[in-house]
Amino acid sequence: MSRNNSHFFVIKKVQPTINNTGQSHKYTQIKSKSHSINAVSYFKQKMITNGELIRAQAGIYTWIMVNDDFYATRVISKQEIGTMHRDLYHFSSSRSHDQSDIIAAGELEIKEDRHVDFNFLSGTYYKKFTKGKIQNNMSDLSDIVKHKIESFGFTDVEYINERAIINTANIRATLTNVKNLNTYFNKEGGKRRTKRNKTKKRK
Repeated sequence: MSRNNSHFFVIKKVQPTINNTGQSHKYTQIKSKSHSINAVSYFKQKMITNGELIRAQAGIYTWIMVNDDFYATRVISKQEIGTMHRDLYHFSSSRSHDQSDIIAAGELEIKEDRHVDFNFLSGTYYKKFTKGKIQNNMSDLSDIVKHKIESFGFTDVEYINERAIINTANIRATLTNVKNLNTYFNKEGGKRRTKRNKTKKRK
């Protein structure tokens, strides 16, 4: 079966997508199956694999480690469209179909000085890869991920435990990002300023 098939996109609806001019939209669902197939291709092209991470721009990313492969993608909206861990797993080329190959998943931030923070916050897979692990095992797991990221060329990597990155960040989508999201997804109306209707006085 082709990896470039349709995919069910889960879209968070608590907070809207905000572009870099401050306009907000709430995306609701994929437009159609054909749009889903095209959206999969779009998001797969944006996904970063293994050593490509060292060339990634400063920003906030979701990441997942599948077997020995590391995948990440930049978060462009607090709705996390196409960047949820279930999306990364679906787009990854080294996945199986039972999710037993998931080593860990979480959020990371690459800062302008190339410092990297990462955590294990994943609503989708957290219980799966932490099941049965006690604190010492979690420490070992953070070391494994830290060394993996360092193997790509980063020298300043820090595990920040359960401190959230995405929820506390001011994430703004570029106009190009919004244009692409508009292509594939339906949305509720954004906030717009409207002129009051003027009525003529009848004599």
